[in-house]
Amino acid sequence: MISARPVLRALVVAGCGLVLAGCSFEGSVTATDDTSSTGGPPTRTGAPTATSPDGSPAPAGSTTPTTSSSPPAPAGDGGTSPAVERCHSGDLVGRLVTEDSSAGHRHAQIELRNISGSTCHVRGYGGVQLIDEYQQHLPTEQDRVSPPAPATVTVGPGGTTTSELTWAVIPGAADADSGPCQPEPTTLSVIPPDETEPLALAWSLGPVCQGGTIQQQAYR
Repeated sequence: MISARPVLRALVVAGCGLVLAGCSFEGSVTATDDTSSTGGPPTRTGAPTATSPDGSPAPAGSTTPTTSSSPPAPAGDGGTSPAVERCHSGDLVGRLVTEDSSAGHRHAQIELRNISGSTCHVRGYGGVQLIDEYQQHLPTEQDRVSPPAPATVTVGPGGTTTSELTWAVIPGAADADSGPCQPEPTTLSVIPPDETEPLALAWSLGPVCQGGTIQQQAYR
């Protein structure tokens, strides 16, 4: 008589292989709506476990970073140069450079030199004031002329920027009827653009007629 126990065991093992294929799979297995009606393969609902480059499990919700063959961009390199700071009065020394005279007028340049260790910039005209030997302010009319239009001028360490000056030596309606047209200055006080502290430049170019009017071009 054949024992039923071995036959039953064989049927159970075979049933596991036919009905529950992959019995040892960890995680749930479900069928989508389409596969349940067509008899297609089951779909695994659990996502594969992500791993870090060293083989250890990655933190939950993390993704494997995408590698690139391009080198990383330098920190702070956004494709533009760093902003250059304005030249402050303490960064500069000045002097007057005389030029040839023309009919009834004289010409000179204000020259500002950057004595700091850093590049800076100036833009515009700044201010001027005539001063006598007693440190008294003399009549001064600054006439800002253009062209050239004001432009940002970059001045490296040791570099210079200049501004052209022109004034009359023929008396006008605002001057004295006799003697010198105006008191003679000994200093031209120059304020760099957007600054408040003046620089003292020695003046030995005689009186400035027509009420101390000085035409000034922007620094260039």
